[in-house]
Amino acid sequence: MNGAALLSQLKNRQILALLNICIPILVGMFIFLNPYPHVTAIKEITFYGSVLLLLALIFLKREEFSLRTPLSIPFLLFVIWGFFGLFFALNKGNSIHDFFVHLIRYLLIFYLLFNFFATKERLLILIWTIVISTAVYSAGMLIDFYVMQGYNLSTKLGVYIGGQRQIPSNIIGI
Repeated sequence: MNGAALLSQLKNRQILALLNICIPILVGMFIFLNPYPHVTAIKEITFYGSVLLLLALIFLKREEFSLRTPLSIPFLLFVIWGFFGLFFALNKGNSIHDFFVHLIRYLLIFYLLFNFFATKERLLILIWTIVISTAVYSAGMLIDFYVMQGYNLSTKLGVYIGGQRQIPSNIIGI
């Protein structure tokens, strides 16, 4: 093998290694941004970017992507059930949208997490990502609600979000 071919092969390996590193970073960013409102575009970029990179690695046959988990059969049965239910939906367009966005998308996230955070070190990184994201979000909510908006400390956090007396579902976890 000549020097140019060896250099080209080395560059290809470096590019594939970079792609393999980018996928967990993008998925981690998606998980980190999950509690934050108004960052939908960034979350979409990170999600679809990681899926696109994964598809590139799979088509280049450089990534072993496994669907074998203890939950694969229940997921498959649920997908079949959901798909079969689409034929009986009253609002077919909305149901098809929900099937892909709220079922298939979350299954993709699950399998991305399962495959790219399979080691103990990466699982700890994922755990710390979730902890730090939640802590920063909670601290931001406390500062915004009590300091910036000026509510009294005796006022329950989240009761007056947006000037209305309500508790949105994504605030309840705080």
